[in-house]
Amino acid sequence: MTAKKDKVTKACERCGATFSVHQYRANARWCSKACWSDRNPWKDCPVCGVKFKMDRLTRVYCSTQCTALGMVGPASAHWKGGKSLDDERARLSPDLKCWRESVFERDGWACQHCGSTKDLHAHHVKHWAKHIELRFDIANGLTLCVHCHGKVHGRDFSNRRIKLCPYCERKTTGRGVDGACRSCGLRLSYVRRRGQKSLPFPPASPRAL
Repeated sequence: MTAKKDKVTKACERCGATFSVHQYRANARWCSKACWSDRNPWKDCPVCGVKFKMDRLTRVYCSTQCTALGMVGPASAHWKGGKSLDDERARLSPDLKCWRESVFERDGWACQHCGSTKDLHAHHVKHWAKHIELRFDIANGLTLCVHCHGKVHGRDFSNRRIKLCPYCERKTTGRGVDGACRSCGLRLSYVRRRGQKSLPFPPASPRAL
């Protein structure tokens, strides 16, 4: 009959007490189930300040809601130095509208591939995202119809969903207040500052706003 192997003495990582275990459990870290249950440290949530028990050492926030509020801006794993915000502002700026009209005027308001004069787009010859310095350079623009523009990018731009203002039913980008166009969005902001919740809906015409 073989003799029992010597036990190994360990120190509990939770309470500091010494305990003995068999050699096959030499990697044990806690002395009892109670210490194992209370092994995770407590931490203050950086968003709401609530103290919570960490179920993993990489956890930072107490809940999903605080994670969504905290992981924005530079704290986000997808943060790229604010490039997306700059791109959005550039796309909504009046400079892009002036650039587009200048390209159309230079090309005679006609597609440079098929000669069509309907559904014109101003195409950036060098990519918008990669060549920031050429975004508003007229020489970097080319007038194309919606079908030719789709062929260049390998996409079908003609099937894009048309967004309409819910108040005047004009075409819009859908990025305004409550999806309204620019004029209705300004009027909507004005009446809300006066204490009203919304514009009279539905209005008889844009002039009724």
